[in-house]
Amino acid sequence: MSNLDNLRKVFKRKVHRERPQPADRKHLGFMQRKSDYKIRAKNRNERKQKIKALKQQAAFRNPDEFYHKMIRSNVTDSGKSVYQEDEHLSESQLDLLRTQNLNYISLVRNQESKQIEKLQSSLHFLSDNAPPQNKHTVFLSDDEEAEDFDPVKYFDTVPELITRTYNRPRIETLKTTPMVLNSDAPPPEIVSRAANRKYTELAARLNREKKLKDVEDASRTQKELQKGESCTNVSQKGKMPVYKWKRERKR
Repeated sequence: MSNLDNLRKVFKRKVHRERPQPADRKHLGFMQRKSDYKIRAKNRNERKQKIKALKQQAAFRNPDEFYHKMIRSNVTDSGKSVYQEDEHLSESQLDLLRTQNLNYISLVRNQESKQIEKLQSSLHFLSDNAPPQNKHTVFLSDDEEAEDFDPVKYFDTVPELITRTYNRPRIETLKTTPMVLNSDAPPPEIVSRAANRKYTELAARLNREKKLKDVEDASRTQKELQKGESCTNVSQKGKMPVYKWKRERKR
């Protein structure tokens, strides 16, 4: 008998599949399978259990119960309770405060600060290659001296460096320390456009870092308020709340 059982396992068995939807009934839509029915029935039973539990809570509700959240919440016409959040935070900041924890917010803010430092350092190098904004004014005695004025001779440098307002060495310095001139430097127009893009990105990152700091401060404040220690709100209306705790000597 055991040999027959082993042979039955070797031979390929027939696979029983569900009957496909007939072609003349495709216009009626998708034909539901048993697996689809089980999912739909499970969702319906869960919904029935939730409704039953809510009806029991409503039946045994105490009409005199009071929560402090009721002071700042309103019920709309549709029956939905709307809680009045803090006005100093935007809607996106409130979503971040509700969904993410303090460690994640601190991590993202530190990453943003590092990106800001990199941008500021790169903008420093871009400003070195940008056209000079300041001018060097030389005062002369009369018009004749102005006509005979030679800036190369006056500044004691080479003609290639006369347009610089910084790092303009004299001829004696160039004789002792040779200097390589960068002839492949990009034109000022390209440098200016690149600097504008960098400044725009820097402004956006600074704004984002400020918002993250506000969310981090609000999260830290809520964490301290959950400890239950007595404190006083000393902030002005419409601004971020500032709490002052009573000084206590810790044992």
